[in-house]
Amino acid sequence: MKYLFGFFVLLISCTDYDLKNIDESITTGEDTQAVIEAAEEGNSGEAEETDTVGDPNNEQVEEDECTESYVNFDIEEVSTLQDAVSYSVAGWSQDAVVLNFDDSALEENQTWRVSAVEILVLISEAHFPNFMDGQEIHIQVFDSNTPISGPSWTMTKTIVRSEHSWNEYTLPNNAWYAGTYGEFQQKGAWVRFDTRAIIPSTGMSSSEFLTGILWEPPGMVKVGYSNFNQECERNWSNYGSGWGLNSENPEFFGCSWPMMRIEVEVITVGDCE
Repeated sequence: MKYLFGFFVLLISCTDYDLKNIDESITTGEDTQAVIEAAEEGNSGEAEETDTVGDPNNEQVEEDECTESYVNFDIEEVSTLQDAVSYSVAGWSQDAVVLNFDDSALEENQTWRVSAVEILVLISEAHFPNFMDGQEIHIQVFDSNTPISGPSWTMTKTIVRSEHSWNEYTLPNNAWYAGTYGEFQQKGAWVRFDTRAIIPSTGMSSSEFLTGILWEPPGMVKVGYSNFNQECERNWSNYGSGWGLNSENPEFFGCSWPMMRIEVEVITVGDCE
């Protein structure tokens, strides 16, 4: 989370996000090349990318189940790219956003879950040739409107340049962190996390849930951040002393969210027609 404070800030709030139906074989972002094993079972889990395909320990949707996928949230529909941020330059280790899923229309034989998270990973153009492949970045999903309680899942990916398609981005002149180092020219790739490998098909239960970024020291991988037009009351961050809601600071007039895309799927058990 980056925040903006001052006397003349326009805060644009976007809390209702339309669900857009997409084909079950998702075409946005990077295709997942490997099955991700869950490191923990139960209400919380952590997974890391592996080279194992078709691992029987990974939960699969049963043959008598069918799924339908939707785009739940796309940051590019409500904001624009503002900065490139990492734990190593900004100092916060976790940053999550409260999102909504309307489950009121689900039938008794239907469940839902976050099926994929995409984040915009950025590498400055000057440092791209010498970027050290294999550095890690993590995403988190919380089945609650607070990261302090409720089930949660964590997934890890290592960033290897050859595994992604990189596009050129130019940051605005007022990019706070990247601008400090004159790193306005960036190469970016949307990195996809297939969270079906860690969130069970029995589904999630909270219509308000959180999705966000986790860095572990040294936390060098940079993620794109939006403009300061997002709601602080829906943005939780960890600045080193635990989770806190950014709206609790009266000086924060607008928050900057991680550049993320969130997909959900509805699972129907039994007759899908």
